[in-house]
Amino acid sequence: ISPRSIVVAVGDDPTPDLDSFAKAISKHPELTKVPLKLIHMADRFREVIVSVTIERTWFLWRRAHSSFEDGIIKWTYSMLPEPEGEFVKPTRSLRIRSDLVAMLVVVKFSSPFFIDGLMMTN
Repeated sequence: ISPRSIVVAVGDDPTPDLDSFAKAISKHPELTKVPLKLIHMADRFREVIVSVTIERTWFLWRRAHSSFEDGIIKWTYSMLPEPEGEFVKPTRSLRIRSDLVAMLVVVKFSSPFFIDGLMMTN
């Protein structure tokens, strides 16, 4: 999902605001594939459907709230709702040694030419 995309639906549920997105995404259990309907700011008349996997193990489902006090922006976080209903939690367990967690990184880069197999490299 590109940075300038707007999620307009999760599955069959429209998401006109952030609260409806949180409610729609909370209907899906861990490790399920969910279709998202997106529009991109540069081409707002074309809808794109992508499939994403719900992953709450590694990516916390939280919402950031900012407040501006004394000239400083302060961030607070609230957790998004857990899935509704009775779902079976996955039994997989991936453990990483605590000394290796600090070494996990995300690398963002720009490529001046297209690389086959990588999205957004042009």
